[in-house]
Amino acid sequence: MAIAALTIMEVGMIAMMAVAGALGPALTAASVGLIAFGASIVLAATGCLIMVQAATQIASAGPAAQIALALLAAGLIAFGAIAGALAPILLAGAAAIAALGAALTLVATAAMLGAAALAIISVSLPLFIDIRSDRSIGNPDA
Repeated sequence: MAIAALTIMEVGMIAMMAVAGALGPALTAASVGLIAFGASIVLAATGCLIMVQAATQIASAGPAAQIALALLAAGLIAFGAIAGALAPILLAGAAAIAALGAALTLVATAAMLGAAALAIISVSLPLFIDIRSDRSIGNPDA
C-alpha cells in the first residue's frame, strides 16, 4: 500500500511539473504570480511529506484504515471539483467579503474608542459631582 501511495504521489508531482512547465512562461510576466506559484509548490511539497508519513502509518494500520483513507481521498477530489465549479462565484464575492471585513474592523475600532471615552467619563464624573455638591452648599473655594 505504501508503494502504491508513493507511486500515486510521484505521478501527481510529475503532473504538477507538467503544469509548471506550461504555466512558467506566463507567470514570469508577473512577479507576484511567480511568488505565489513558488509558495504553492512549497505548500504542495509539505502536503506530500505529510501524506508520505500518513501513508506509512496507514499501511501499518490495516485494511479498515486504508479503506477510510480511500474514502477521504474521494471526498477531497469531490470537494476540489465543487470548488473548481464555484470558483467564479467565490471570486465575485471575495471583494464584498473583504469590504465587509474592513467595515467590521472600523465598527470594532469605533466601539473600542467609545468604550475608552466612557471609561474616562466614568472616572471624571464623580469628581465633577463632588465639585458641584461643594458649591451648592456654599463653599466658594470648591
